[in-house]
Amino acid sequence: MKTYLFLLLCAVLPCTLCAEKYALLTGVGNYPADSGWTKISAANDLRHLTAALQRNGFAEENITLLLDEKARKADILRAFDILQSKLQIGDIVYLHFSAHGQQLPDLNGDEIDGLDEAVVPYDSPKYYRAGSYTGENLLTDDELSVQTGRLCAAVGEAGQVVLVLDSCHSGTGSRGKTGSRGTDVIMGAAGEKRVDETAAAEYSVGIYDEQKSADLSALFCYYSSGADELNYETADADLQPVGSLSYAVAFVLSNHTESMTHAEFFEKVKLKMKTLVQRQNPQREGRENRLLFGENSGRDLPYYAIAEYIDERTVKAEAGSLGGVYPGSSVELYSVEERRAVQTGRVVQSDLLHSIIRTETALRRRPDDLLRVRVTKKALPPAVVKVRADIPAGSSRHDALVADIFQQSYVRKSVCNADLYLEVDKEDGNLRLSDAYGTLLLKCNTGDCREAIKNYAQGSYLKELNTEHQNYDLVLRILSADCHRPHRAVDTARILQQNKLPVGTCIQAAVTNRGSRGAYFSLLDIQPDNQTNLLIPGPGNYAAADFYLAPGQTYLTDYVLEIGAPTGEEVLKLIAADRPLRLREIMQREGKNMRSVLQSGTFNSLFYTTYITGAADAEIFLDGTAVTSYFLRITK
Repeated sequence: MKTYLFLLLCAVLPCTLCAEKYALLTGVGNYPADSGWTKISAANDLRHLTAALQRNGFAEENITLLLDEKARKADILRAFDILQSKLQIGDIVYLHFSAHGQQLPDLNGDEIDGLDEAVVPYDSPKYYRAGSYTGENLLTDDELSVQTGRLCAAVGEAGQVVLVLDSCHSGTGSRGKTGSRGTDVIMGAAGEKRVDETAAAEYSVGIYDEQKSADLSALFCYYSSGADELNYETADADLQPVGSLSYAVAFVLSNHTESMTHAEFFEKVKLKMKTLVQRQNPQREGRENRLLFGENSGRDLPYYAIAEYIDERTVKAEAGSLGGVYPGSSVELYSVEERRAVQTGRVVQSDLLHSIIRTETALRRRPDDLLRVRVTKKALPPAVVKVRADIPAGSSRHDALVADIFQQSYVRKSVCNADLYLEVDKEDGNLRLSDAYGTLLLKCNTGDCREAIKNYAQGSYLKELNTEHQNYDLVLRILSADCHRPHRAVDTARILQQNKLPVGTCIQAAVTNRGSRGAYFSLLDIQPDNQTNLLIPGPGNYAAADFYLAPGQTYLTDYVLEIGAPTGEEVLKLIAADRPLRLREIMQREGKNMRSVLQSGTFNSLFYTTYITGAADAEIFLDGTAVTSYFLRITK
């Protein structure tokens, strides 16, 4: 009877309510030793994505993994055929590729720069060999367009095909010290280059083209980086290497609690990526207003399964840092049978996918009672900066300093894809601290190195911090300004429509309260090198209580801000709170003798903590505050 009822419902309800969800995840990280390709972290990508997709209603049996030697070109094409044979109108398909990328000469004239883009399967060597290998095992964008078109036709307008490419076709920039994907080696004969070098920055991957076929209106494509950018790897919360786009996608899918459009999904992915890698801007194609995974996502996100009952007061839950669950989070254990919370507890430890929960009292349950975990209050993530020290044997005069740095709670020792690198300068023997892109931050032989790392951790922590509050709706607008004649009225004609600003540009900031509640506000600036500045309040004799906006009011800086170095991705943080924000005092005193600001749950308390401990391992909640991010790309 239940089966009959389900079939009847499928007949009368929209097909999205009964849609099946399928995923094909392809990853190549360990290419053959003689292929010429470096190793990448594709296996970790697929592990994170599998967990995230299962949280979004993708059944384990509907997720197909092609990893390394199982991801030859023929294997991939065969998997497409098998997948297509299963699909019906209204189904949802998620396709993911984590691999190297490469370009090859365009054969059909559809590329503005004369080159096709391709994903590199396991059986495609890096180098062109006339008469031996000419790129026939590459999976080109033209071929992907054909395959995705077939899937789109199978699921129809009501279905969706989501394609994510965590690979890279650019390789002309400096690779720095962290891992990246892709190459500037073109799969073609020597000297075979772009038809139009200047057009390279304008290309698209070329998979999505709604004008070619109406069926492609069901296709949504996401790419790891722009045409002129490398695709950098990063490290997850367990310090394991992972693709930046893959990790961002998995994180967003694991944390969203409401239905979201593809446009909203992309904005969340971009926001996460900005905290992971600085010199990379993901791209997207497809209609923005469609809901991700359709009307009925099949999610049960508020509740997590219990993986293990450790003792009468300790359980292991399938909820970890990938889902935004950190030590200090409050939880309740919910009885499915009784339909109520039967116990409360607290997260005492977490890794990427699991957490250890300690309940308030001994847990009494019947053997047949099914319990679930619901997070009632999430603690904020700890601030962690990943540091690699490449100090040769015999550098004993640096040993004490390096040991002291790794004893700090906000520092994690990393062997790959670190945020910062400590090395001995070959010329003067001092320590040099550089970032993941090889940029020298400073030379140091004292506690200056430790202080610089703490400041970097503070900036990283604040970059990732984003919170919403139903009472507050403040918005920031950036206006172009005359460097010598600031305006005092908001002129909408001067609002900048793009986020690229050359060094030397002058701007003003306008903050408007669009909400129904008044709020105190402040504006922080985090530079590409993670140094933190205060933009609002600016210079002058101001009190924190002066910066309050009633509903409908706008504040415009009566001073101009000149954009300066370093170049890269700048992050602005607009904070709205229910009490005055004393950030200037905290910054001036560097958190010293400021215990008067330690009201629990306030941004003042959190900001203070970043100066004292980098907010590492601090079980902090943030109440009565909204923190919104804005991005500026500073150019030369």
